[in-house]
Amino acid sequence: MSFDDEAARLMAISDPAARARAAAEASRDVSAMLRAIEVAAIAALVDAHGGARKYGSFAAAGRELGRSAEAVRKRLLGDGAADESAPYEQEGEPARYFDSAEEAHDALRDWHIHNAHHLAHRDPLVRGALAAGLAPRVVRDTTGLSLDTIDRLESTSAGTAVEVPDRVWEETVYHLASLAPDLGCYGTLARGAARDLAGVIGLPVDQAGRQPAIPEALHGPGFEALSPQEKAERIMSTELPGGVEVPLADAQDVLSGPDGWAAAFCAEAEAAAGGQDAELAAATRRVAAVIRHVRVTAALPADEGTARA
Repeated sequence: MSFDDEAARLMAISDPAARARAAAEASRDVSAMLRAIEVAAIAALVDAHGGARKYGSFAAAGRELGRSAEAVRKRLLGDGAADESAPYEQEGEPARYFDSAEEAHDALRDWHIHNAHHLAHRDPLVRGALAAGLAPRVVRDTTGLSLDTIDRLESTSAGTAVEVPDRVWEETVYHLASLAPDLGCYGTLARGAARDLAGVIGLPVDQAGRQPAIPEALHGPGFEALSPQEKAERIMSTELPGGVEVPLADAQDVLSGPDGWAAAFCAEAEAAAGGQDAELAAATRRVAAVIRHVRVTAALPADEGTARA
């Protein structure tokens, strides 16, 4: 029966309800027939590329159809075939657009740096959660980490950080900046760490991370009596000397606080030092050692003192 004949048959049904039911049933029959034709065609296409047992045959068929290999496999196996609302939808989001391969390469590097930075928060965070009394099962259910990974992190714990007063974190910023000259050509490591930490705690510093001449409104008993929020508002509304600013910090670091930033910094520094030459690795570890000492003792290293250049 042709389409016109079928349409004429349906239109000849006088009862509207009966006509609607008949049309719906015919529609399902046609959809099922078209699906069967489509699946048979996909199967033939996969066979043309070597068959379902050959590696890459689904991917090759998918490229011809403009679909992913998984979408072809699911369609052929009937997974989701009953979803008539969008039987030809592509799975996943479209690919990112780049003007050039160089731009794409830069984007991948940015993603890798960003991902590595946030991954560096994981181990100290899990160890801290366990030290705080959170059961390994709860850590597993919350993070998706395996119990084996959680047990390994707990057994290799280097200790637990202590509560560090805000004053000590501020002193750490200035101390790192003063350490830079001792590191010679690698002094930028210490200055960069000083400015990063200053951004996390909202401390105004100069371009080298050193303590600037603080406006009167930002120091003294009256300022120290303010709440953290009031201090932040006072800092934002006070004009700072030229070249002085509160460095921009990563939002995740601000949320994690100075200890969270410090934990991630030390983890990243240790990972980076493994692939550096001896002098650069030593400078990297020296900066990290200062920060780690502050985390576990709430004080600067006694042998180096606190310098406010």
